[in-house]
Amino acid sequence: MLRPVSLLLICCLPVAGCFPTQAPERLPVHKTVAAAASADEAYHLDLSGAGLKAIPAELASLRGMAKLTLRGSNLGSLPVGLGDLSDLPWLDMGNAGVSALPADIGRMKTLTTLYLSDNKLKTLPGGIGELVNLNYLNLDRNQLSELPLEIGPLPTLKWLRLTRTHLTALPHE
Repeated sequence: MLRPVSLLLICCLPVAGCFPTQAPERLPVHKTVAAAASADEAYHLDLSGAGLKAIPAELASLRGMAKLTLRGSNLGSLPVGLGDLSDLPWLDMGNAGVSALPADIGRMKTLTTLYLSDNKLKTLPGGIGELVNLNYLNLDRNQLSELPLEIGPLPTLKWLRLTRTHLTALPHE
């Protein structure tokens, strides 16, 4: 019987650093969708701890959002439509109760940073391989037992975190 291996894969290429040059912690922070709707510059929408059970539909119509944080939510299975946030570069859904990602996540072509740590993910959709600008992917502390083959050829991925998952091996491809 194989015991689960805790894998930590951190590979950072020294090419222009691992994180965006405009650090999201320097962005103006809005705590409500209404406040973000009136923003006239790039911003961080932080809905952490708001007890969300679903992603608000109004998010798809917001412009200028550079970071979205949904920590402390209870989102469960995310709906098709997450891909409507196609201009979003930074998405933090760590500890958000996420149990499944929709296949259309691959439509988020500008996504560079994706935090999915401390969730209930058992699988990832193949669409994750379409995130061609993804630099950082954190899947720590999920229930993943395998990764889709599509994750291998991500052209800009510099950091892949997989600690405390149920992975025993990486895809051969």
